[in-house]
Amino acid sequence: MNFNTNSRLIFGFGVQVLLTSILGIGVLLSMTEVQQQFQFVVAHDAPVIDNARQLSKLVVDMETGQRGFIITGQDEFLEPYNEGAGKFDALIEVERRLVSDNPAQVEALDEIKRLVREWKEQAAEPEIAMARKIETHRVDAEHLQTVLRRGVGKALMARFMALGHELEVAFSGRGDWEGAFAVEIIEKSMTDREDGQRGFLITGREEFLDKYNAGEQEKLPEFFARLRALVTRRGRDNELSEKVDQLEALGREWTEKAAQPEIAARREMNAHPETAKDVANLLQIGTGKHIIDEVRGNFDDFISVEMALSAQHFTAAQHTAASARNATIVVLIIASLLGLGMAIATSRSIARPLAQLVSGAEAVGRGDLEIQVTTESTKEIDELARTFNSMVAGLAKAATKRDELEMQLRHSQKMEAIGQLTGGIAHDFNNILAIILGNLEALESHIGADDEAAKFLEPIQKSAQRAIELTQKLLVFSGCRSTTTDVTNINQVIADMESLIARVQNLEVTIHYHFAEDLWLTDINRGDFEDTLINLALNARDAMPNGGTITLATHNRILDDDYCARNPDAKPGEYVELMVSDTGEGMSLEQQQHIFEPFYTMKDTGTGLGLAMVYGFTKRSGGHIKVYSELGVGTTFRFYLPRTDASEQRQQTVDREPETLPRGGLQTLLVVDDEEGLLILAKRQLESLGYRVLVASDAEQALAVLAEEAHIDLLFTDVVMPGMNGFELSERATALRPGLKVLLTSGYEQYAMAQTGETRFIADLLSKPYTKADLAREVWALVGKASPAA
Repeated sequence: MNFNTNSRLIFGFGVQVLLTSILGIGVLLSMTEVQQQFQFVVAHDAPVIDNARQLSKLVVDMETGQRGFIITGQDEFLEPYNEGAGKFDALIEVERRLVSDNPAQVEALDEIKRLVREWKEQAAEPEIAMARKIETHRVDAEHLQTVLRRGVGKALMARFMALGHELEVAFSGRGDWEGAFAVEIIEKSMTDREDGQRGFLITGREEFLDKYNAGEQEKLPEFFARLRALVTRRGRDNELSEKVDQLEALGREWTEKAAQPEIAARREMNAHPETAKDVANLLQIGTGKHIIDEVRGNFDDFISVEMALSAQHFTAAQHTAASARNATIVVLIIASLLGLGMAIATSRSIARPLAQLVSGAEAVGRGDLEIQVTTESTKEIDELARTFNSMVAGLAKAATKRDELEMQLRHSQKMEAIGQLTGGIAHDFNNILAIILGNLEALESHIGADDEAAKFLEPIQKSAQRAIELTQKLLVFSGCRSTTTDVTNINQVIADMESLIARVQNLEVTIHYHFAEDLWLTDINRGDFEDTLINLALNARDAMPNGGTITLATHNRILDDDYCARNPDAKPGEYVELMVSDTGEGMSLEQQQHIFEPFYTMKDTGTGLGLAMVYGFTKRSGGHIKVYSELGVGTTFRFYLPRTDASEQRQQTVDREPETLPRGGLQTLLVVDDEEGLLILAKRQLESLGYRVLVASDAEQALAVLAEEAHIDLLFTDVVMPGMNGFELSERATALRPGLKVLLTSGYEQYAMAQTGETRFIADLLSKPYTKADLAREVWALVGKASPAA
């Protein structure tokens, strides 16, 4: 803070002192008018006394009308009573305001008001009610049925549950499962209240209202307070806060318009009509007369006090006016002396906190987002400090709703890199397995069943087959292996698997199913989806060795831009959601970051591919997966599978396989593969089937053979090769030899399909590793009827 600013502040306070002095002089000159105003204030005592007399007469009129009705039973006698009851509270409040500076008189009025209320509650109203019930009491079960037939409670409860479900959807759509759980608890509390209220209506027994009263007085206020605190803490939008308010308002509306009237109707049905003897007893006791006499006496005392105070006020006002003149002169002198000191002190109170704010801003500029500024200054400076602290907190928060996004992006990139690495390893392993299986087939054909060496072939074949299955899983996870899909209603799939899911659980595990009505369809591979369910059911069982609860639920969900901004691997759109939740041991944050990686497992046994397959299935389906877990609480998986517009399941047809392997008739085949073992194996297998086979170890050699050979019926080529790949070779070969048949082979099925797109080559693809029978059928389908080369 520089000197000029301080000077300006001192000048400003000097001007303030000057203005105060001018105002003081003005007050001094207007003392005569002040005295007149004080005298006017004294005049208010007259309205106080007059109003008190009106109140006393009003009470007498009320009693006269009430007594007249009791004696005659005619309603016109109640007009003074009803009119007086309506005016009394208003007039008594006016009187309280007029004497608000006198606590003793206010207390006297409160006592009068209490006595009148006591007279109405203990005498007037009971006597009137009894008199009416002697003539008109008709309370029976039909009255309660009339109340219930209006259906107010049922309609309000339906609106409450619909809005609660909408809030639950809004919270879970944002990934806020704590908020969704809080709404579920509120819905259950309202259901308990309704059950208790209905039990009372049916039986008339008061103990059924315990649950109803507990929900209204304890549970619901507490749960709504928690929900509001959660919305505030999360910084939710106004629309969500308004919906919470609407939900609470619906609960109150149900209580006031349905529950309470219905309970009151039932209680009336339980009551017994009073008799004329009861009225006579009340009148004989004389409760009403005794209270009215006390009210009249209190009003007389109140008026006497006010009349005495009126005289005192007039004298005191004159003395106050004279004293005010002297006090004003003293105040002007003191104000002049203190003005300069106030200016200097105020200047310092502004300069110091502003310097703290400048220092804090410099710290933020250096990257310190934990700085907080504390000031004790003017309201404006303190507000500026709070705004500054809020800004720093917002910056820190943004650096954090950013670090989290970067972590999710890194995880997504890591999973992509792992998939590529896994696919590459599986592809090379596939080639090795193809050579092993092919040579095993050839060896089996040369060894008789009685040969001593035959017993060693079976375990080798089984082990190789297990290795193939493992490789296929790795290829599926890495996205290199495609799967067929069908338009599927996952509600039906889960329902079909209920018995199987139940069998993999132990006796202490309870399974709950919640299926959404009118669930959207999704285009997925049903087998992969079933594997996903089994994997998650097994994981949930292992996480609950002492038993627990598994919940499977489906919903229709819309992921909006806000959700996708917080989850970079998700895309906006309509999705079918599957939630699988358990109450098991839960996982740490570190474990959650690795659970989808291949070979990562938290169990003593297992391959570590279960959740990797789950992740691969979700990504192949174009979906999104979200995991929420807490140690000691449990784990929830949420899958979002894209909605499809198709309405019918595609039907797949399978050609009948021939009884024996089809053989060629000296058709000429060109086999291309950069793996020498596979090249030799394919040549031997095709030649044993009756074909003439030419080979090439890369695309360039293959094109040279095509240029030299007069007639070639089929090009059988690997897709993934160094230099020119199989797809590019196929395009150039068919351009060179129109009509040439092409059969592609690859362990990277997804890659091959992506490359071929919608061309004719997509139908002619043989996945590795293949058997001799697979190769025989594919080749025969393409060239079996073609004329062999000359």
